[in-house]
Amino acid sequence: MARGLQPLRYRGFRRLVGGQLASNLGDACYAVALPWYVLAHHGGPVLLATVLAAYGVPRTALVAVGGAAADRWRPWTVMLLADAFRAATVGVLAVAAWSGPPRAAVLVPIAVVLGAGEGLFLPGSLAVIPRLLPEADLQAGNALGSAGTQLATLVGPAIGGVVVALAGPAVAFAADGTSFVVSAVSLLGVRRTQ
Repeated sequence: MARGLQPLRYRGFRRLVGGQLASNLGDACYAVALPWYVLAHHGGPVLLATVLAAYGVPRTALVAVGGAAADRWRPWTVMLLADAFRAATVGVLAVAAWSGPPRAAVLVPIAVVLGAGEGLFLPGSLAVIPRLLPEADLQAGNALGSAGTQLATLVGPAIGGVVVALAGPAVAFAADGTSFVVSAVSLLGVRRTQ
């Protein structure tokens, strides 16, 4: 096995990387579907900007809380809970998108919960790899994790665009919710290996 792929020998690491790849692909679908949903249904740029701010502020504010939580409890536990809440919340968004046009009263609280979940999730995602790999494989493991994120960033929006064009934003939101479930299941597997 090539040196750069050595971390894939560890089941917990494989589960983590696979779950995060799925989650990042789902997030890319969401990133395409949200503007499409808001702007195509005459929600306007002000509503879109408000929703994006409602996501960004709690995401930024809760990163420190997520770091403290990952230190106090195991990082995959915090990540698992964040994924569970985000899966449910994106599920509500999918139903809202299926039900009708975008409304601030629905989208803003959903964006706040999703941003908060991301803020809580991120520090744990950075702290978990060193717990899964020996130091000799840590650099290669970080590179593989980053490569998965970059792959999702590259192909995810294209997949999201196809899903939105063929099936609509509600289906893309449902795909993102499903990706959080995949991530949560992978994190359960990571936790079992520990």
